[in-house]
Amino acid sequence: MVGLFAAFLAALSTTLIKRLSTTEAALTILAYFGLSSSILTAIPAYFVWHPLTGDDFAQLALVGALGAVGQFCQVRAYAAGELMAVAPIDYSRLVFAGIMGFLLFAELPDRYTLVGAAIIVGSTLYIAYRETYLSRTHRAVLAVRPIAAHPEDADAPQPRSDASASDAVGPLSPPPLCR
Repeated sequence: MVGLFAAFLAALSTTLIKRLSTTEAALTILAYFGLSSSILTAIPAYFVWHPLTGDDFAQLALVGALGAVGQFCQVRAYAAGELMAVAPIDYSRLVFAGIMGFLLFAELPDRYTLVGAAIIVGSTLYIAYRETYLSRTHRAVLAVRPIAAHPEDADAPQPRSDASASDAVGPLSPPPLCR
């Protein structure tokens, strides 16, 4: 149940980041996140807090700085790209976490980790290919769009041949009168 709740919160935060990135700067979003997460974690931290040593403080500062840089890059990616194209690439961090676990802690990934990594890499490559294909198809459709009306659009209003300068329509023009 905790896993489902965590997945829900991750999806919610991703959606909120995408929405906020249309109106807010990346640093503003990071400030909102830092403030809200500090407030939410202060209550449970109060019950287990112990004084920090110099090494603890240095490690905490390093993790905070690297996390802020990572979040800044994530916010910029969601602002620049489509959510459906960026989100699968975000999951590649699990693959990198497995690599770092092997390099730093000599942890060998089990078969489930390897299967999960293969699924993540495969789905990311498929989505990247599909997005590229759809983008090319969309550009090709726009490039060959007909100038004249399609024959099936016979019911669509056609421009009048007796139009004059007095019939010009602009954004502030009143609607045309029936003749």
